[in-house]
Amino acid sequence: EQPHVFYSTDHTHAPSQQYCFYFEGIGIAALPEMGVPLDSLMITFHEWNSHPSAYGLVIGAVDNIDSGFASTFVPIDTIPFIGTGNEFEVVSILNSYTGTANRIAIASYNTGSNAYADQYLDNLVISRVPDCIAPMRVRTNALTHISTDLIWDFSNAPSYTIEYGVHGFTPGTGTTLTSTTRSVSLTGLTPYTQYDVYMVSHCSPATASDTTLYTFTTLRGAPVTSYPYVCTFADTL
Repeated sequence: EQPHVFYSTDHTHAPSQQYCFYFEGIGIAALPEMGVPLDSLMITFHEWNSHPSAYGLVIGAVDNIDSGFASTFVPIDTIPFIGTGNEFEVVSILNSYTGTANRIAIASYNTGSNAYADQYLDNLVISRVPDCIAPMRVRTNALTHISTDLIWDFSNAPSYTIEYGVHGFTPGTGTTLTSTTRSVSLTGLTPYTQYDVYMVSHCSPATASDTTLYTFTTLRGAPVTSYPYVCTFADTL
């Protein structure tokens, strides 16, 4: 079935509680022609996916033709569904595109583990890429009970400032690190604790990005390996 506009009063599927865009299974949809190069644009939207582990989306470009545009599809960015649940706020920056097509397209694909999936898109916005791109799609890597690496996408700034602390801390009072790559290591963390991370790209001495806030929780403490094990119930788990 081809993607189509769908009316829904379910705020989960369509936050506007009106119309949303609907994929059932595999399909491709093209947006209107853009009057500027696609590599200067970014796209954001709300996504509800019934099987995020099985079905995904690819943002791409197609030629400006009325029929057969699907055959001209060039992928730009495969959307990773980071986190848990079925709802996602999707951000895709198209600055890696080197072609000349002027229409953005969204394609649904199947990883092969489900016959079909329902995907609802709402509140879609096309905007200009900012002069200095903030860290986006931040995620943990090698997460443990006392450490993690953070990695992110899109920004190619020469340096980044990362400030972190226990959830709810006041910015300016946390631990501050700098990085010249799109990754950073956080160590000396407390087991099973939620942390906030504030991240800024520095594109030049006078130009900084907006601040990205990312929150994660460390794993529980390491298993007990020394016996007897004594707990006074005043200890931290």
